Amino acid sequence: MHAMTSVAHRKLLCALRLGAVLSLLGAPAAVASLLGAAPGCSSASKPVIIKGPLVQPVAEARWRTMRAEHRVSIDAPRGDGREQTTVRGLIAVERPDRFRLRALGPGGVTLFDILKVGGEVRIVQGMAARDTSLQQKVLLSIGADLAAAYDLEPRLPSRTKDVGLKEGEVRVVEPERSIRLQHFKEVQGQSIPTHMEIQNNALDYRVSIDVESATLDDKLDPNLFRL
Repeated sequence: MHAMTSVAHRKLLCALRLGAVLSLLGAPAAVASLLGAAPGCSSASKPVIIKGPLVQPVAEARWRTMRAEHRVSIDAPRGDGREQTTVRGLIAVERPDRFRLRALGPGGVTLFDILKVGGEVRIVQGMAARDTSLQQKVLLSIGADLAAAYDLEPRLPSRTKDVGLKEGEVRVVEPERSIRLQHFKEVQGQSIPTHMEIQNNALDYRVSIDVESATLDDKLDPNLFRL
């Protein structure tokens, strides 16, 4: 990543003040557009804390862009046992085919940074192997999991979606993974899932995601999706 300019640094400070978020998602030039405005910073609408009653699940999303903050729990193999990791996830999604995810650990330390554009998932930054079991193939697979969860293109011919109105969930299935989108709530007039359960069958890990805040249909800086 290029050295941060003074202008980008000021934008970063605005992003850091928002909701006590200690780090950022994406390229420095795009910082101000990722999470919305903090006091004294100009930007679009602020993220909305997900409250209110459950609503009916929907199979097809109508939003074009989403910025969200997640609480993510990952249970993955490590050696002869398993490792559990809890992180903060900042994600920006632009339909039909891209997202950027930054995962933060304690103190806002970046654990990993994943970029998907079109059919390619790339690791912008990963965590040292001695510190975690999330090796490159797992991170790439998590990128594919999220692409399936958000129904992004290109879609595998084998991808299926099933709406369970009684269970209040949408199930997305591909050969390597199964995903349950649950706890749908209304954000800016649209029904979105606020809880996701991902079971990756190929690499034997599980991911649980709780959406804590989200903003829909803000304009995202194109630099966000560039290395």
